[in-house]
Amino acid sequence: MRLLRILLLVAGLAVVLTGCVSTAGLESARTPTSSRTAVSSPDDAHACTVAASEDLRIGNSVDGMPGLDDVSTMQWSSARDVRGDGSCAPAKTEPGYPAAACTMAVGDTPAYSEPADDMFAAGATDQTPARVGGETDDAVEFAYAASVWRFGSARQAAGAPLVGLIASCDGAVDRSEGGVLRYDVLEGDEPHLRVTVVDSSVLLLRSMQTAGGNGTTGLSTGSGLLPGSAIDHLEEWWLANVADVPRQP
Repeated sequence: MRLLRILLLVAGLAVVLTGCVSTAGLESARTPTSSRTAVSSPDDAHACTVAASEDLRIGNSVDGMPGLDDVSTMQWSSARDVRGDGSCAPAKTEPGYPAAACTMAVGDTPAYSEPADDMFAAGATDQTPARVGGETDDAVEFAYAASVWRFGSARQAAGAPLVGLIASCDGAVDRSEGGVLRYDVLEGDEPHLRVTVVDSSVLLLRSMQTAGGNGTTGLSTGSGLLPGSAIDHLEEWWLANVADVPRQP
């Protein structure tokens, strides 16, 4: 399955996201959790971030999501990091950053969707990233990545470097309202990137293409990305289940 190969490749490349991967049928995927347990080492005290345990039922994020019917299999990987006592780089050093962060992704890499050190350098205290993918009974594949950063204050969250970066992408659309900052970067009519700031939390969502070499996508959208209504659904789920949940190291 193309998506499974993509996710396995991503898992091998990821620096920030080193959690475990769960693959299961829909009903069982909504019950188990994917977690990473913190591992202490002598260098932890001097690191920018330290791995922490997490317990998220990520399979529930697609429950009732518009644009998808009869999800039969899901795969996901997730992790969590908290601020360590070491220094954090104020800017990313991956090749192509920051321009690569604005680019639509087939599959994903940390440089594309999970800037970490620079967000922690700007005041983030906690990060929960995840990648999710699956397939419907009709063999329609879908994939998205998400990451939530928690800051010490709403002012720090609004001024986070990732927020300004996405807002400066070519074609970025400002959809802020009611005290919520929100920027979309579109491919056709669908957002392939969304960053949302609510209070002291920053949420990044990236819809990923799963097109094969023949250009087929499976999804009904012209871009092969999740429809905007699905991104709205995911934004609501992640803000309710991660951003607003008190976290302990």
